[in-house]
Amino acid sequence: MKRSNKGVIVILILIILALASYIVYDNFFASKEKCSESEEICEIPNEETSDDNNELTLNEKACLAFEQMLENDSTVSNYTINSCQIIADCYDDEEKLILNVNYDVTSPTQDQMWIAGNGNADIDTLTVNGKQNYVVVNKENDSYIYTSMATGILNNSETSKPDICD
Repeated sequence: MKRSNKGVIVILILIILALASYIVYDNFFASKEKCSESEEICEIPNEETSDDNNELTLNEKACLAFEQMLENDSTVSNYTINSCQIIADCYDDEEKLILNVNYDVTSPTQDQMWIAGNGNADIDTLTVNGKQNYVVVNKENDSYIYTSMATGILNNSETSKPDICD
């Protein structure tokens, strides 16, 4: 084989490897990075979004209820949901779910500022970063609505379910 043919073959192999690397990166890593830079719900445990009619997963539907609560809260001017995961199904029927949510929230004025409780409060920016809550959502038709939240949960000794399921 001539020297120029070997060079062309090496270049073709390098191009193929570069394309394959790009495809793998784009499919497995880029979507997570895009999600973390936006206000979308990012952390979805072991579920893929259905390709049929772009249906949302159970986790996405449940976390959307919390996001909608923040959207409609007049004491919130901005927020970022860092992670949101279902941690319990109260009745094992997907009717009442408990979420573990980590988020940042900014208030429009100082008198409306959220009390940190947990997370780090920044009075200058009216923001609480890294706020952690357990959120209860209830199923309504094919979606979920926010019901309540707490900073901690205990297991009920009789039912072995989180106390906020009651």
